[in-house]
Amino acid sequence: MHIAGLDLDAGTDTTWLQEDGIKAGDEIIVKVKKVEQVSTPKTKIDLDKELVKKNRVSSYYELKSSLEKEGLI
Repeated sequence: MHIAGLDLDAGTDTTWLQEDGIKAGDEIIVKVKKVEQVSTPKTKIDLDKELVKKNRVSSYYELKSSLEKEGLI
């Protein structure tokens, strides 16, 4: 289980949990609540903003091409 957040605008990849011990039959309970402050992450990586920008543009053109082939745009 990997609980993380990717903020492309800020150029950060933040991880709060990386758990490899989850197996079939385990139960996971998720509670959503409003908090005033986010807990301290396990890791926070600053991404290369130019690379993020290039990847976003590339993803846009791939999606545009796919939608055109399907006649959706």
